[in-house]
Amino acid sequence: MPAHPSFYMKRACYEKYGLYALDYKIASDYDLLIRYLYKEKINYKYLKKDFVTMRTGGVSTENFNSRVTLNREIVKACKKYGIKTNMFLLSLKYLYKVFELKK
Repeated sequence: MPAHPSFYMKRACYEKYGLYALDYKIASDYDLLIRYLYKEKINYKYLKKDFVTMRTGGVSTENFNSRVTLNREIVKACKKYGIKTNMFLLSLKYLYKVFELKK
């Protein structure tokens, strides 16, 4: 998953492939990115440069229930586009984040 705060695209992508899906409480950005990158295979370029500093906080990290909601919505979006995952696999990202904090 690319860091969505630093993901920029042309207006034509929105016009051609649609806007954010509003049936998600938290993961509409995730749905949009996998739809554009995985399903529609838009061309992109990765720039190894920091544009945004992300901190914890906000709706997706507000509390335990928000994290569960986020992960359920990620599973929903992946299923919609034929990407196999489940809640257990998604929970492994939190283990990774522990090691990330040590850096």
